[in-house]
Amino acid sequence: MLKTHKFTLLLSVLSLFSCLSSVNNESKISTQVSANINTEKSNKVIFILENKGAKINDLNLNFLQHDSLFFGTPFKLLDSLSIDLSGPEGFIILSDKSQAPIWVSEGDSIYFSRSEADGSVVIRSNNKQRNDFITFMQEVIRKHGAIFPFVFDLPPQHRRVNSQVNINLVETEINKLKLDRLKILQEYHEKFTMSDSALKVSNDFINIAAVNDSILLYQNNRKILRDLNLFTSKLSVVSSSASSLGFEGSFPYYFVNSNLVNLAANIQDILDNRTKFDSAISFISKNIQPHAKDFLLSRYVYLAIINDIIAKDHYRNFVKLEMPYSNFLTKKVTMLNHKQDLLANGSYLNSKSNNPILLKDIIDKHKGKVILIDFWASWCQPCIAEFPNSNKLLERYSEKEFSILYFSIDQDMDKWQQAVEKYKLNMDNSYLVGGDSKLLKELQIKSIPRYVLLDTNGNIWNANAPRPGSKEILKSISLLLRD
Repeated sequence: MLKTHKFTLLLSVLSLFSCLSSVNNESKISTQVSANINTEKSNKVIFILENKGAKINDLNLNFLQHDSLFFGTPFKLLDSLSIDLSGPEGFIILSDKSQAPIWVSEGDSIYFSRSEADGSVVIRSNNKQRNDFITFMQEVIRKHGAIFPFVFDLPPQHRRVNSQVNINLVETEINKLKLDRLKILQEYHEKFTMSDSALKVSNDFINIAAVNDSILLYQNNRKILRDLNLFTSKLSVVSSSASSLGFEGSFPYYFVNSNLVNLAANIQDILDNRTKFDSAISFISKNIQPHAKDFLLSRYVYLAIINDIIAKDHYRNFVKLEMPYSNFLTKKVTMLNHKQDLLANGSYLNSKSNNPILLKDIIDKHKGKVILIDFWASWCQPCIAEFPNSNKLLERYSEKEFSILYFSIDQDMDKWQQAVEKYKLNMDNSYLVGGDSKLLKELQIKSIPRYVLLDTNGNIWNANAPRPGSKEILKSISLLLRD
C-alpha cells in the first residue's frame, strides 16, 4: 500500500543534455552529451528501450517533474538511461499529448517502446503494482485523452462558456467523464486483477482529476460566475472536494490545491498586488489541508519575494517554520541573499580587449533590463545548439528591456573570440570567465550550458533557468517584463 509520508514528488535531475565537468577540463568533454545527476542519494530509476537497435534519442522522450516549489519543470532523457529520485517514490509525466503519469520508485526499471500500430510510446514497469497503474493509465488515456492535463490544448471540460446552463452542462460532462473512467478501471481490474495499491492510486487519480477539471472550468469562467453570483458557492464546493482527496503530499494533490488558490485569487494579481497576496495567504491558511498548506504558503511567499511583493526578511511572518517546505524556503531565501551578494561584489571577467571588468559593472550596464546569462564554451556542442534559440529570444523581445550576456568558460582567449565571431554572438555582451572563476564555484556551475536569469534590478531570479529553446523561459521572461 502506498505510504503517504513516503510519496514525495521531488525529482532531482540536474542539467540534462549538458557538457559534463569539472568545467575546466576541456579535453574530456569536447563533444560529450550526457546527464549530470546529483547522486548524493542513490534513488535511481533505470530506463530501458525495448525496440531492437533503438537509442534513447530516437524516442525523443521529454518529461515533466515536480521541482521543489514549482510545477512542470521539463527534462529530457538523452544519452543517460537513468535518473535519481530525491525521495523513495514519485511521479514523472510524459510530456506529450498523452501526458501519461508514470509512477516510479527507487530501484524500478521503466521500459519504453514505440507501438508499431500507431507510433505511440508504450510504457511498462518491472514492479507489478506500479505497472498495473501505468498500463491502466495508458488504456484510459487512449479512450478519453489526458487524465490530468498540465499543459497543451485546453480540454473541452475546461472551456469558456456563456451561461449558467452551459456551466451546468459542462459540470455534467465532467461527472460523466469521471464515471466513464471509473467504469474502465473496474473493467480493467476484472480483466487483469490489479494490485490493491494500484487500484487505489488509479481510483484516487480519477477522482482528483475530476476535482481539478471543475476548478479549471470555474477558473476559466470566473467572470460569468461572479456576474451570476455563483462564484463563492462554486469555490466552496471545490474547496470541500479538494480537502477530502487522497494523494496527500503528492504531485497531483499539490497541483490541484495550487489551482484552487489560483481560482480564489488569480496568480497574476497575487504577484502584482500586496492586498491580493495577503488575500491568497489567508485563503490558503483557512481552506487548505496541512500537507498542501506548507507547500503552497512556501511557494507563494517565494514567488512574492522574487516579484518584490514582500521583503526577503519577512518570509517568516507567513510560514510555519520547521515544516518541510518552509525549511526548503529558508534555504532558497538564504541562497537568494548569497547569490545577490555575489553579483554585487567580487568577481572579475575578461572583456574582448582582454581587460578585466567587474561583474557588478557588467550587470549595471544592463540595469533596468531582464538579463539572461548564458554560461558556455567553444567546445560545448549543446551550448552551441542553443544559440539559434537565443537569437529567437532576442528577436522576440527586441522592443523590450531584455539582454543576453554570454559568459564563456574557455581557457583559451583566441578560441573564445573565434567562436564568438563564428556563431555571431554580440561581442559587446560576451565575456570570458575562465574555468577557475569564483563565480562558477559560487553558482555551483558544474556543467554547461547553464543559464541564470536576472530581474530588472540585477537580482538573480532563477539561478538554473530553463534553456532558450523552452516554453518555460518565455513564461519567466514575460513575467519579469510584466509582458
